[in-house]
Amino acid sequence: MLLLWLFSCFSSVLHISLCMYQSPVPDMYRLELAGGLGAILLLLGVFTAIYKCYNVEIMLCYRRHFGSDETEDDNKEHDAYLSYTRVELDSMDRGSSEEEQFALEILPDVLEKHYGYKLFIPDRDLIPTSHSSE
Repeated sequence: MLLLWLFSCFSSVLHISLCMYQSPVPDMYRLELAGGLGAILLLLGVFTAIYKCYNVEIMLCYRRHFGSDETEDDNKEHDAYLSYTRVELDSMDRGSSEEEQFALEILPDVLEKHYGYKLFIPDRDLIPTSHSSE
């Protein structure tokens, strides 16, 4: 398909007609444009999926390398308070409950060692005759 543009100029002395032809965009360029846009959209989708899966790790890495730590000047000793229900071991035949193991071993290990949070755990951090409010 060839595009035709016709321009005409009239004056009292001279009449000029000018025809300009414009060839359409070849299919090869359309294919390249579609492929480039498709690749950009694919990369955008991949980066979005990676961010959705690893957003906490990405934010912590960003804070560690580029950002200032806003928790340095907030005058707080701890980031989170860990509260759990203590299970009476006399009423159960097991040595320790799964909830207590999760609360006192697994959760602090992950949050403090892996993510860098400071937890307040009453059994560990509460000094007798002290209060827990800041």
